[in-house]
Amino acid sequence: MPPLPSREYSLFKSVVACYENKTYKRGLKLAESILHKFPKHGDTLAMKGLILNCMGKKKEAYGLVRDGIKNDIQSYVCWHVYGLLYRSDSKYAEAIKCYHRALKISEDNTQILADLSFLQLQVRDYGGFLITREKIFALLPRQRASWIGLVVAYHLSANYHLALQIFECFLETFKNLKQSSPYEYSELVMYKLSIKYDSGDYLGTYEMANSHIADVTDRAALRLLVVTCLIALNRKAEAIPIVEDLLFSNPDNQAYCLLYGNCFSASVDKAELYASLAQEYPRSSQPLLFALGHATGKKFEMLVGEYLKSGFSKGTPGLFFSLKSMLADEQKASTIQRLALLHLDNCLLSELATGQVNKSPDLQLWIEYFLCQLYDYKGDFEQALQYADRILAHTPTFIDAYVVKARIYKHAGNFTKAANFINEARELDLADRFLNTKCIKYMLLDDRLLQAESIVALFTKEEGNSLSNLVDMQCMWFEQYYGDSVFRLGSYNLALNRFRIIEKHFCDIEEDQLDFHSYCLRKLTLRAYVSMLKMEDDIRSHVFFRRAAKSAIEACLRLDENKTTNGEAYEEAEPRQQINRVEPDKLLRKTLLKEVKQKAAADKKKQNGSLSYARPEQHVEPLEEATRFLNHLQRTSRRDIETHLLATRVYMRKGRHLLSLRSLKRAKAIDKNDSRYLLLLVEYALKLNKSDVLDDAVFVVASQELTNLMDGQTVFQFVDAVCRAAAGDAPLSAQQLWLAAELKFLVEPTDRDQYRRALTSICPPLSGSWKDYNVIVQRLKKNLGQSNDVLAYIQLLKEAFPLCGVFNC
Repeated sequence: MPPLPSREYSLFKSVVACYENKTYKRGLKLAESILHKFPKHGDTLAMKGLILNCMGKKKEAYGLVRDGIKNDIQSYVCWHVYGLLYRSDSKYAEAIKCYHRALKISEDNTQILADLSFLQLQVRDYGGFLITREKIFALLPRQRASWIGLVVAYHLSANYHLALQIFECFLETFKNLKQSSPYEYSELVMYKLSIKYDSGDYLGTYEMANSHIADVTDRAALRLLVVTCLIALNRKAEAIPIVEDLLFSNPDNQAYCLLYGNCFSASVDKAELYASLAQEYPRSSQPLLFALGHATGKKFEMLVGEYLKSGFSKGTPGLFFSLKSMLADEQKASTIQRLALLHLDNCLLSELATGQVNKSPDLQLWIEYFLCQLYDYKGDFEQALQYADRILAHTPTFIDAYVVKARIYKHAGNFTKAANFINEARELDLADRFLNTKCIKYMLLDDRLLQAESIVALFTKEEGNSLSNLVDMQCMWFEQYYGDSVFRLGSYNLALNRFRIIEKHFCDIEEDQLDFHSYCLRKLTLRAYVSMLKMEDDIRSHVFFRRAAKSAIEACLRLDENKTTNGEAYEEAEPRQQINRVEPDKLLRKTLLKEVKQKAAADKKKQNGSLSYARPEQHVEPLEEATRFLNHLQRTSRRDIETHLLATRVYMRKGRHLLSLRSLKRAKAIDKNDSRYLLLLVEYALKLNKSDVLDDAVFVVASQELTNLMDGQTVFQFVDAVCRAAAGDAPLSAQQLWLAAELKFLVEPTDRDQYRRALTSICPPLSGSWKDYNVIVQRLKKNLGQSNDVLAYIQLLKEAFPLCGVFNC
């Protein structure tokens, strides 16, 4: 296409400037003035499309850019803009193709090369990133960012030797950097040390660190690196004074305390070692906690006695949680309980002997507060509640007592009372965000959706929908609790939408790193940058994503069972259930129901608003959606047995027998005695035997693998073996007997009477929590309905667990 005249060319430059300055309306007018005379000018069409894309008119933008390419297919501007459009929609693979096409036309365009390199980093194409950075370096050898980008490229490609060589050449080329910007030079030195350390040359790293002591401003990080190298070189004696210096600067740092212990051989008594360190730093709690972690017997009793005495006298609210990790050891747990009770007895006896109140009137309160949490941890909820009541009788305005009492009721299974008590705590201090958050969580556990929404609105923006603001703030815990609540109420579509919002948050986090590729290379924050890249690689292993993905898969499985993907359940069933909990008055209930419907309808109409009430796409099959979430879990949570159990259920529903077997094999490798795995294994075996549509080769392979999983036994032999093993264990637990009954019912589904007798005979004093018995109740309701025997069994459990509120007929 012939070039534009000088006047129109200057206007085109103004269009580009308007795009860069975000003055889109003016840029659009200038582009239209050019196109009025030259309607087929490809570059102008592309720039107009790019501006429209920034204004939210994506469909029209893509059309204009494609028209520009048709009119001038040899224009690198059109292909570059096309790549920018794809990048804005997170279609990175397509954007990279467009950039490559643009570079075929304009090989030396550094702007396109830079954009391409950042996208290659985004998709972790380190090989392509290295090639692109080499081209940029050849074109711009005098720019600092070119050198740094090439060093990072070699580092990420694990070519540490070349990375260090180029780094040395860079420091030689820019000699004045040390004087002009000592902080940036310090960061560069620390990054060079990190490359050396990643190469595995610990001795070279140690020597290099010693040669750059005067150049580094972050002395703590340098010392930490030196200590790590010395420990790796087994020169621990040299590391001790360095760690002691670190501890002197911050004795509460857990990493420093851990390194201090690692500097000594295994024969050294770590309890004595940390105890002496605790005496050296009496105001720090970390050394003493490390000593408690290693101490046993009398030594532990002496140390924990001093720690408890100090915590009670100071009124330390977090005393119990600092010792919580040690309660897994039964001997240490009994010692802590005995000493706490002894402190309480001494406190009460001193008051009786003197007839006067203690000098510290709160001493008894803090001891009882600790015991309250201790008994709650042990599952003795009635004893814990007694201490909580005594605390409130002593100090009715003690907020922490209401919080711990709510926690006790939550652990006991009474979410209604738990929500009520945490709400009382919130009302005592309405400005406390922590109490507000806790109250919302407990309200959602009790399925009080309207109350939770009204409380969460207290700390969100005044304008607009509070739920929309929470989505904007990426408040993932609320989305998870809200999704779990509506899932329990049967609104699987709305629950799935909540879990999708959490997934969207993680997608946004992954996309946000695109802004840092250029920034970190300019600002030389290279250590933090590489650390961010490693963190982003495992971002979906975060507990928030794993929990949301598992819940989303469960919702998809329920939707597939129901053979429906409409979302009408929320507007009808869920608000009525919710409002019945809040207020029994009929007139108020009707009013609230109308308000909820109006709000849901208003949110549904929003085009660019919150995702909070948006419906899932109707064309997406539930099993396909479940598979999408499952792929993420299989990549990031392979060691979690729940991942493979969910995979088995999804693949069984899809009829993918070999994939189901693969998931079962992985689950067995993690825990072959897991009750959920055994149930799925038997269910799969029965389904395989009944299948008549399998290919012969697939059936033979599946049968062989299934035989291996069952140790060469048939289904009935395997079930009998599992049941005998469960009956032979001592002491018997409710979960073992439930497993045996479920397995027998799977192989003999017609014998419902035996199944009913087996499950209803499982009752206390057999070991098991209310959660174990609630599983039994749910299975009885599902398989037998609301029969008289089931209702009588529920009544029996109500008497056995008087504090629990989940056993409702």
